[in-house]
Amino acid sequence: MSLRCLLIFVALTVVAGAVSAIVPDAWADPVAVDLRVDADRDGVLTAADEAGEEEATVDHGALVLANVDDDGGRCAVDLERRLRARVKLVDITACHDGADDVVDGADDALDLAPAAVAPIAAPVTISATGPVHVFVQDAAGRWSLATDRPLDATDGLRLGVEVTDIVRDPARWDGTVRLTATAPAAAPDTVALRTAPLLALDATRRARTVLADTPRSRASIDRDYRSEVRRNLRLGRDRATARARARGIRAFALGQRAFLRGLDQATGVKVRHQDWAREWVQDAFESTYQSVPAAGGRAQAMRVALMAGTPIEPAAILPTNPLVAIVAGVTRNLRGADSGVVQHLPEGRPTTDGWTTTGTMEATPPVPGAPRGRLIVGGRGQALPAATAALVAAQGGAQPLLQLSTGWLDVGHTDETLAFVPARTARGWVAVVADPRGALDLLGKLPGDTPVLGGLRGLDGASAATTARAVTHGRVAAASRFAAERIDEQLTILRRELELTDADVVRVPVLYGWKEGHRHVVAFTGNAVNGLAPGGRRFLAPDPHVAAFREATRRALAAKGVATRFVDTWPLPHLGDGELHCMTNALRDLGDARWWG
Repeated sequence: MSLRCLLIFVALTVVAGAVSAIVPDAWADPVAVDLRVDADRDGVLTAADEAGEEEATVDHGALVLANVDDDGGRCAVDLERRLRARVKLVDITACHDGADDVVDGADDALDLAPAAVAPIAAPVTISATGPVHVFVQDAAGRWSLATDRPLDATDGLRLGVEVTDIVRDPARWDGTVRLTATAPAAAPDTVALRTAPLLALDATRRARTVLADTPRSRASIDRDYRSEVRRNLRLGRDRATARARARGIRAFALGQRAFLRGLDQATGVKVRHQDWAREWVQDAFESTYQSVPAAGGRAQAMRVALMAGTPIEPAAILPTNPLVAIVAGVTRNLRGADSGVVQHLPEGRPTTDGWTTTGTMEATPPVPGAPRGRLIVGGRGQALPAATAALVAAQGGAQPLLQLSTGWLDVGHTDETLAFVPARTARGWVAVVADPRGALDLLGKLPGDTPVLGGLRGLDGASAATTARAVTHGRVAAASRFAAERIDEQLTILRRELELTDADVVRVPVLYGWKEGHRHVVAFTGNAVNGLAPGGRRFLAPDPHVAAFREATRRALAAKGVATRFVDTWPLPHLGDGELHCMTNALRDLGDARWWG
């Protein structure tokens, strides 16, 4: 018997034996209604559950999954059907196991929270509050909806519970499900379950799979070049201008191809190349999971790709909403068995006050006061966007929120200044922080004619090279000093909120420049902070293309036991105002997934 089949057999045996698992005298009275859930979180129903069954929070009481995966694979066909129609953005992820009122096979049954009603010589009716399905299993193992109809409970009832959506806004629903069992001439019994929170995965967990876009073929790049030339000629531009514009697009595509080739060679783990309908895979979704107790001290876990809001009206249809292709790509690639996809979209209006990308959200490792880590969200203002704050609060404080001001950055993402990397320290990790002031100090100690970005060219073919003297006496120095002050403010907050000491922080040199036409900054050199921790004490850092910066970065991380490997991000993703982290995502190790207790 395979391991998965064995787990299914064990789970079904536990659910089917939910009543008999409780010793007979644990049921108080054969004429009383007694409803039981796994309040003590040991994965089975026992007499011990009765003490805590009436209340459920993130930290105490019974848990239930939001059943948003697709164990049977039926939703793949549904997705393609929707995409052939004039699909609304909000409808792309509408199909999942909790969206129908049936149990979709044995795998789906594993996602049900166990519940039971003691034998009673009277018909029992089950009612429930919240977006929930309650199923009853008959003697043949078949599941059917249990709510709002009389059930024969002579031999007890074996129940399974699922929630049909994640918790999104505690003002509307705090994630608590209440089940009530009633019978004639008997007092009703009510129990509570709490929807398992979504937990973001921090980068110190080992990456099982790195996700990246599919590299384009040279033939398709050349075809696009010729097509772009023809398009510019039709617009009345002369041939030289048409070719120049097309060369920039070709350079972008060739740069992406070269970067992805280097990524494959550097990671040391599997890289899954798929069509995500955009290069910036990190911005497409945040990798989270939810889990609940299962028999044998295990956890029943489900990965959930949390897709961000959009400033485009959620009801807009293809082709007026270009994000349809992105949402469809994530859904196609990630929805399946024990893996769901959900969108975070406030209802009835454009999400101008919600986050527009998950690239600005990062989870910390466990820290004092937050054993499951904290959620860092970057923002442009002092107040958090309402939709973001509501979603994080809806997870019941499982990962307390920490806001950093990132509005001074042109892209405005936390990964432009901060990364968490496994290290040989008391905590087991370090915070890697960009150090533009240190970068200027390093250049100031070098001969003035030392090349910076030597041999590199922009997308237009022009040389990007400069010198140490030109940097330290020009606009890059001013932008870098401005960035240094803002990063100091971030670090003050991080030291206070995460209780970081000097031993927990590694500063690495990064220069910033002004974004043309804006008072925002972008990385001027390759941003070594904006990298990937694939697992172990390793860090893949964008090449800064300054020898002194490479050596300083390597030495600073080596002092914490971290081995650094540099990956060339020039011209792409660097000239697209992104870096290695921006163009990747990762499915990280869940461990035993037991976040409670």
